[in-house]
Amino acid sequence: MVLARDERRDGTTAPKFEGPFKVGDKTKDGSYILYDGTGEPLIRRYAPSQLKLFTRRTPLSEDAT
Repeated sequence: MVLARDERRDGTTAPKFEGPFKVGDKTKDGSYILYDGTGEPLIRRYAPSQLKLFTRRTPLSEDAT
């Protein structure tokens, strides 16, 4: 899962990344096809420099406190 840089964002308080998305195939030019949560491919292709690895946060257990 990755986050993709949002090139359309306006203002400094808007999030820089959107997602998470599933990574699909790599194209001949080196960009990636991403899929949304329903499995539909996004229209746009993303260069590796526009992607950021997404890691889900795991909640802390009550025993850890």
